[in-house]
Amino acid sequence: VTNVDSIGIVTARSGLRVVGGGITCVGVATFFNDIQVGDKIIHNGDTNTAIRFPTADTVTVETGGTERRRPL
Repeated sequence: VTNVDSIGIVTARSGLRVVGGGITCVGVATFFNDIQVGDKIIHNGDTNTAIRFPTADTVTVETGGTERRRPL
């Protein structure tokens, strides 16, 4: 399947890969396995605050666009 237009529930038997436009979810999303993130997780409307994964084995927290926390 290359294009899906769905209103309601979608069941993906062997995974779901979104390339490009992204996914908008209103409500609850439940994931039963890993979630892969390219670099950071940001809050909608506050894009200079983030949880980042800048390099392997590194997690940081940024506020105001500045790194504030890098756990040891």
